[in-house]
Amino acid sequence: MSFAFAGMCLQNSREFDLNSIFFTLKNVWNIKVNADSDGYTEEPYLVKFKINDTTFIVKYVDFQVPIEEVKVKSVMSEMDEEFTNLAINHISHVAVGAVTEANPVETASDFCKVVSSVLSEPYSIGVMTPSKIIDSNTFVQETMFLKQDYLPIYNLINVSYKEDKSGISAFTTGLKDFGKPEMEILDSDKDIDTVQMRLYNIAYYIIDNDKELIDGETLTLQEQDEEGNTSNVKFDVEYNDGINIKGKTVKVYEL
Repeated sequence: MSFAFAGMCLQNSREFDLNSIFFTLKNVWNIKVNADSDGYTEEPYLVKFKINDTTFIVKYVDFQVPIEEVKVKSVMSEMDEEFTNLAINHISHVAVGAVTEANPVETASDFCKVVSSVLSEPYSIGVMTPSKIIDSNTFVQETMFLKQDYLPIYNLINVSYKEDKSGISAFTTGLKDFGKPEMEILDSDKDIDTVQMRLYNIAYYIIDNDKELIDGETLTLQEQDEEGNTSNVKFDVEYNDGINIKGKTVKVYEL
């Protein structure tokens, strides 16, 4: 099975300093890429190389990504007006792609390192992935969790929500990149932050442990309140047709 990760790094300038990107990759992440590296090929504004068992492509593109997609992703990702305006008015972008048939968690980690190196350039605005859009500073800071052996889940998964008289419903996008079904919480009486954090925490657990949630099982999640007290919360798991997403999804209901 192959796994792929992709992102478009938005820029407010028509610049592409590959040497600077590779300098950051080496000095921050100890990953050395040059013409002698495994699988390395270079063309004008495009480079292809391998990190571990993953093939990467980094390509500079001298035009905007679709603006409507930027607007939609900005709303989905709850970005503020200032960032959204910067993103809408970007000038160019750098596309980053990663493909592997090996461990998707390792590939996702290396993908974050490469994208973070691109976003460290001074003219970078943020990155748009299939699941969300994130400003450069946040993505770079989140990627630093890898130095503590934590997966930067916020960079890889998005949790959207909607609210009506029945309560808060939320759903993930991005789990499918790891070969997992997306998840939903439906009609919760908890606040938005709690519902979103629960899905992020369960997504982390699933990805980090290569876990498959089974229809009918009970999932126990440890949560911490504002005072630092921890408690176990149990969830019933169902696997059936999605409500807010097309296809089959995992539903988690608090017991």
